[in-house]
Amino acid sequence: MIGIRVELTIAPGNTDAFEHALAVQAAAVRANEPGNRLYELFKSSNTAGSYTLIEIYEDEAAIAAHRTSSHMAANRPLTAPFLLTTTDASAEVEAIHPKMMPVILMTPKRSRRG
Repeated sequence: MIGIRVELTIAPGNTDAFEHALAVQAAAVRANEPGNRLYELFKSSNTAGSYTLIEIYEDEAAIAAHRTSSHMAANRPLTAPFLLTTTDASAEVEAIHPKMMPVILMTPKRSRRG
């Protein structure tokens, strides 16, 4: 498995529109890319307009399919206008224990009682 982390900064006043556009993009990735294992957007709780996109793919072929897919070609123009900066923060990393990944991703968050 191969992971990609992308840091995104969104123009002020555009976060709701960006989140909607990325949700549409993520749904298309999940529906059309069997080699994609995770495509998830995280919003910073500390910095306004700062997001992290985490992507996990089965292999290089899955990444290539993602990058050349028709749904990504259609969705890129819908998210691009909202971006101030995009940084491919970690390029590509390979999972050390790929068989554990489904367990980690499927583990529910424990509720905290205060």
